[in-house]
Amino acid sequence: MNFGKYFKLEVEPGEHIIWARAENRSFVHANLQAGETYLIDARP
Repeated sequence: MNFGKYFKLEVEPGEHIIWARAENRSFVHANLQAGETYLIDARP
């Protein structure tokens, strides 16, 4: 299911916690590398 909505988040390399909240909370703990592109598929 593709809702066609997205956002772009630019962060410094290193460890990050990216979280979303709706009826509950979900999070991704990531160690991001410089020069890479990462996608997170978040579904309601």
